[in-house]
Amino acid sequence: MRRILAALVALVISTVFGVVPTVEARTNLNGDYAFTTNRSCTTTNGPDFATDPSGAPTIIVDGGFFRQIATESGTTTYNPDGTGVSTGRSVTMNISAGAGASILSLSEFSVPFTYTIENNDQLVTALGTSTFVTILGAGTGNTGTVSPGTRHAQIGNGGNTIVTGPAVDFQHDTLTFTGGPSAGLVQHRLCTRSTTSVKK
Repeated sequence: MRRILAALVALVISTVFGVVPTVEARTNLNGDYAFTTNRSCTTTNGPDFATDPSGAPTIIVDGGFFRQIATESGTTTYNPDGTGVSTGRSVTMNISAGAGASILSLSEFSVPFTYTIENNDQLVTALGTSTFVTILGAGTGNTGTVSPGTRHAQIGNGGNTIVTGPAVDFQHDTLTFTGGPSAGLVQHRLCTRSTTSVKK
C-alpha cells in the first residue's frame, strides 16, 4: 500500500512540475530528422566584434567585414543517451562582396551535440566543435572548424517537429580554417538562424 501511495505521489509531483511531458518528448524525439536552416551573418576576416555602450555588437575595423546569407539542409540524429549529430550541406552567398570576388560556396559539415529537454518541451542543444569542407565556389578546398554554441528550440506535434526561431541574442561563431587556400585564417561571424526539422 505504501509503495502504491508513493508512486501516486511521485506521479502527481511529476505532472505538476512538468517531468512527464519532458520524458515523453525525449522518447518521441529519438531518431532521424530532416532539417532546413536559413542563416544570415555578418562576418569579419580581422578582429572580433566589440560592443557599444548598450551592449549591442559593433564592428571594429571599417570595411573589414562582409554579409552572408545561407541555406543549410541535411539530417539530424537524436540518440536516446542525449547525444546526436547533424550532417548536411550549406549553400552560402556573400551578398556584400566587391567586384571580381567569388560570392557563392557549397560546403559539407558535421556537428556533434548533446541535448536536454526542459519543461514545456523546450529543446536545448549544446553544439560541439563542427567541421566543414568547401567543395565548390569561394574557398574550394578549404577545411576547418566552427566553435561550439547553444541552440534553443520548441518540440511540437508529439516529437515529430522541431522549430528553432531567431535567438534573442546573435549567435557568435569563430571559424578556423585548417586546410586549403585559406589555411590559417580565423573569421568571426554574428548570425541569426531559423530552423525547421521534421522526423523521417
